[in-house]
Amino acid sequence: MDTPHESAPAVRRLLHINHPAAILRLVERFCQSKKFSLDSFESASVGFHHALARKYHLIVFGLPSKGLDPSRFLKGLLRAKITTPILIMAESQSKEKTELGKFSNVIGFISKPLDINEFSKYLDSANKPPELEAKEKEKLISLLRKWEEKIPHAH
Repeated sequence: MDTPHESAPAVRRLLHINHPAAILRLVERFCQSKKFSLDSFESASVGFHHALARKYHLIVFGLPSKGLDPSRFLKGLLRAKITTPILIMAESQSKEKTELGKFSNVIGFISKPLDINEFSKYLDSANKPPELEAKEKEKLISLLRKWEEKIPHAH
């Protein structure tokens, strides 16, 4: 059994909350192709408890929500110090987007119907190994230092 948030699992894990069966089937197939393990729940409150109990690399939360207000869901995760990136899936005219975009762990919004190319970008981002991210950061710092050396400094 998993111990909550101790170490990253070998398999990338996605938590999928509050979506109709048609979207779920598409997400399941896509997650398999991207080597993600998928936990999916219709109820936001059940999904919330799983988010507290397991380490996820990405949470996809669908609007409108069943069983738990999205703001309460996000506030609860932050109070529990869960910093997993969250992708909100909503109708393009959703009024909740502005409010939910203020939460630090919300990395973006994706429209219904699901744009698989857009979704793929978020999965690829969540699927990056931490050591690769560290190498990219080192490379960026190195480039910035080189660029800074070329700038004439005022004396």
